[in-house]
Amino acid sequence: MSNEFEVHNFYNHTIEELKQLEEEFNYLLNSAIDYKRAVEGIKTAKSLKDWEEKFLPIEDDYAYEQAIEHFKKER
Repeated sequence: MSNEFEVHNFYNHTIEELKQLEEEFNYLLNSAIDYKRAVEGIKTAKSLKDWEEKFLPIEDDYAYEQAIEHFKKER
């Protein structure tokens, strides 16, 4: 499993580099959380419109594609 945040010696980084890593990590973490919530929300949404109102805009197009596919099958 590839991981950008492999365990390594963070003491070798400058404070500025560590702050940048923190920002990058937080961005990726928040994106993953938003994606998971959006995909879980497909199960409880009554329609694509209902889902869109709760979860758009979302940065991950794949979650939106999954919602579209799910509600196509529901018709």
